[in-house]
Amino acid sequence: MKTVFENREKMVLVMEYAAGGELYDYLSERKVLPEEEARRIFRQVASAVYYCHKHKICHRDLKLENIFTG
Repeated sequence: MKTVFENREKMVLVMEYAAGGELYDYLSERKVLPEEEARRIFRQVASAVYYCHKHKICHRDLKLENIFTG
């Protein structure tokens, strides 16, 4: 479920809670990922960014702390 707040300057989307935690913490704990897992994560992030750009959505704060694990 999501909620949308918008006015003339901005639009804010409030999404559901992701219990898996941040990608930053996941990578910090593991230090090194197997290449296959790193490729899988990169593919998911690239796919999500592509989807957003295709729909004219710009994230503006894309970083490990803002990407959540499943």
